[in-house]
Amino acid sequence: MVFLGLLAIALIFGVIIYYQYNILAKKEESQALKEPLQFQEETYQNVFRIWQEREKKFREADSKEYPNPFRVEQFKEAILEEPSGSSGVAQEETGLEESPDSSNVDQE
Repeated sequence: MVFLGLLAIALIFGVIIYYQYNILAKKEESQALKEPLQFQEETYQNVFRIWQEREKKFREADSKEYPNPFRVEQFKEAILEEPSGSSGVAQEETGLEESPDSSNVDQE
């Protein structure tokens, strides 16, 4: 009895799925053919503009050179090149303040 019940449930689900994806899809497809396709120029222009902006950013990123974060000398130079108002803050945050002991460490 359980087998027959599960078989009936499986057949019902099979018929429902077949009806939705085969018969209803053909009806909707025939309705779509009745309406002519229209090219949406405004949408195309928006997408084209976005693609151009992305390509521009991509090309700019290719030419930009990033400093090596593993070289301390370059990092110190980058900190020193910052505007005078923020260089002290940057040194405090990074912990790269000049001390008498740090010059000896660089020489070793």
